[in-house]
Amino acid sequence: GDHVARVWDVATGALLARCLGHTSYVRAVGFSLDGRLLATAGDDMTWKLWDAATGALRATHAGHTHTVRTCAFLPDGKRVITASHDRSVRMWDFADGATLTVMSNTDQICGCDFLSDAAPLDYARRWSSPGAGGIRVIL
Repeated sequence: GDHVARVWDVATGALLARCLGHTSYVRAVGFSLDGRLLATAGDDMTWKLWDAATGALRATHAGHTHTVRTCAFLPDGKRVITASHDRSVRMWDFADGATLTVMSNTDQICGCDFLSDAAPLDYARRWSSPGAGGIRVIL
């Protein structure tokens, strides 16, 4: 692996952007709802924020102490959630890089996502982990 995230045009197959900056494998990517921003997460224990059109690095965020396995933008467009093998899920304000919330688990965390219903701020946080941790949902 070359530690690069790539953005492709699915209609034409054209390479639109190369996101260079991770120092190890990229494990996850997530697009903002408007498609303008891209978040990546990886083995270098960081998640990064990119301009999806150009591949320009906007910010690097550190805080996890092990591989960051997944990242996702919240529907409000202001926050990102990451999950790590360090057994934590973190919510970030990507504008200033602040960690807003840290949630712990008893096992490594392999994925996380946000679910939303009609109420824009009524989200369910869920994540999955192998073994005894199972799937947790926090309302």
